[in-house]
Amino acid sequence: MRLTQLSGNRSWRRNLKKCIALVALSLLLAGCGEVVAPVATPTPTPTLANGVCNPSCSTDTSPVPTQAPIPTPTADVSDVKQNIANAIQADNDTVTYCLIVNAATTPVVTSAGQAITITSNTSSEPGFINGDRAKECIFDLEQDAWTADPSASQVTVHVEILLQDQYGKQSTGDVAWAVLKQATERQFAWANLSYTQAWADYDQTWVLPGA
Repeated sequence: MRLTQLSGNRSWRRNLKKCIALVALSLLLAGCGEVVAPVATPTPTPTLANGVCNPSCSTDTSPVPTQAPIPTPTADVSDVKQNIANAIQADNDTVTYCLIVNAATTPVVTSAGQAITITSNTSSEPGFINGDRAKECIFDLEQDAWTADPSASQVTVHVEILLQDQYGKQSTGDVAWAVLKQATERQFAWANLSYTQAWADYDQTWVLPGA
């Protein structure tokens, strides 16, 4: 009878120890769960390496507004014509060989886009301009125009005189004209050229027969 009772006491004690061990283990696991918490992975900071964004120089993904291109300012046509007119008046050779003595003989500058036309009308002073002098006048006017406006596409110069036909009828018309285009003018070294050399190099020329 004593042996059975002793055996039962031992079994009860073993069960009590197991319960205590289980409670202790549960408390230990609960405490570890609070200590071991998941650590958030840090987001990489954007950097600039060798001029390339890594991974991105900006976290703003909103679209960037595109600015309209700023138009390149162009010279006013009236300013271009006035600059050429001023250059002509300031050139003593042009004044001499184009016979600029008054308002009537002052060359008129017109334009169509970047094409410049200069007309030197000397019909009010008949007898002073012949074909050779007209060529020299054209040379001076061409040089003045290109100096004042290097962006011109071409410069055409007319020299007009008083003409008379076989019936005695008088009119104003060209004694000579020349056209010089930009591509050709870019080859000119004006300081080293004479008006006769330049005449052979213009893109187009014409002289009144017999002038």
